[in-house]
Amino acid sequence: MPLKHENEPGPAKPGCRCPGMEYRRPRITNPVLPTHGLPDRWTLFRFLTPCLAACMLLSCASEDPKDEFRDPARETPPPAGAAEVMKVEIPAENSVTVTLAGAAWLALARNRSLAALREEIRSRTGEVIQADQAPNPRISVSAQTPVGDGIRIGGSIELSQVIELGKRSARVATAASEREVAKALYFLRRNQVLLEVNRAVVDAQAAAAELALLARLLDLRDKAHKLKADMLGEGRIDRRAEIDSAVALEKARLAVESSRRKLKDAARAVEALCDLPPHSLRGVEGAMAEPSDLPPEARLQRAAVTGNPYLVSLDRKAALAASRLRAAEIKPVPDFSIGASYMHKREAGEEMDVVGLGISIPVPAWDQNAGEVKAWTAAVAALREDRKEGENRTLLELSREINLHGESMARVRNYSGTILPAFEKKLALTVLEHEAGRASFADEISAQIELIEASIELLAARKACLLSEAEVEALTGSVLETGGGEE
Repeated sequence: MPLKHENEPGPAKPGCRCPGMEYRRPRITNPVLPTHGLPDRWTLFRFLTPCLAACMLLSCASEDPKDEFRDPARETPPPAGAAEVMKVEIPAENSVTVTLAGAAWLALARNRSLAALREEIRSRTGEVIQADQAPNPRISVSAQTPVGDGIRIGGSIELSQVIELGKRSARVATAASEREVAKALYFLRRNQVLLEVNRAVVDAQAAAAELALLARLLDLRDKAHKLKADMLGEGRIDRRAEIDSAVALEKARLAVESSRRKLKDAARAVEALCDLPPHSLRGVEGAMAEPSDLPPEARLQRAAVTGNPYLVSLDRKAALAASRLRAAEIKPVPDFSIGASYMHKREAGEEMDVVGLGISIPVPAWDQNAGEVKAWTAAVAALREDRKEGENRTLLELSREINLHGESMARVRNYSGTILPAFEKKLALTVLEHEAGRASFADEISAQIELIEASIELLAARKACLLSEAEVEALTGSVLETGGGEE
């Protein structure tokens, strides 16, 4: 039914279908959008409602892609010392002490590269959400107005929707694979950060212990040199013995300075990894951990093949390439478009309603996307070869670290079980002989020097063991289970 409009009275039109009624000439109040001939609201409602419902059904989401990334370690309470550091925006100089667990927690909570990778994962999650959206429907509305003396007034409305055949699921799978690659890269970087923290903390603890031993050694070397100088003046030794003593004293001084630089470098490394201001770290709490035996090599190899973060990232990249290959294979499948139209016409006093349905299908006659399919097939094969090469390299590095750990553990057992007790026994006997007058004070100092040098060797062996254990944890991915925290 036409919409009501204001009319102007006029003379009766010859041939009018309603004799006895005067003819009213239509007056168009809006020449841009004519109102005669357009469908009424009820007709539009009856037409648009089923069409819009069909579009909504065709564009419904295939899955719920929301996935908030969280690293469980960052949700755990901070260890002792780390909580106090987090409360202070800019720690003062030499005001912070951390443990190994606290340094790991701070590194995972404040490391900038990890923060950037977490934002990358959130970005990829948004791409997954967007990839699951169907194309918007298209509505086209048109109206005709009289041209000249003839009366041809009408209006039409058309609604169309593109139907994707498998492309949306392939698009979502590709976006989800990109998100998994971002997660794998995050955990790869996380593994590297924890390994660097472990190295820096062990270096700092070993440097602090070594500095204490070297300070004692320097004091003993100084005493020994003074004794040698006195003995040279008394003519009891020759000049060569005094020169050897002076050289040993200078070497002890150089060792102390080197140990101080090592301690300073380790502290700066911990500060950088934990995002602390320079010179704010006073020290690392706690002594070095005692080294322990590794699990069987076969078990470590299985763990490395399945849990190594670098190999996991290669697996995720291969899965992404496979998803893109699938999308390339589906791309030539034509997407068809369905449409429904409604038109209301009034011409020469007659009104007409026209409803139409249509479908449009592109014909993939020329472009079969063969080049992209070939490219991604080769990419999948290349990534599989990279995975095999990375696995061989990882197993080689693991074998090297296991052998290094075994060698260092043997040294630890020899020094702690045999060599160090022997030097302790020798020192005790020398002290007794010195008290009995059968040994000199120089002999007692010499025994103390030998004991300290053996302690330094034991410390170096323990440090090598701990660093090897950290490398093995990183290669097998077990450091991910014991590290600090994430979001």
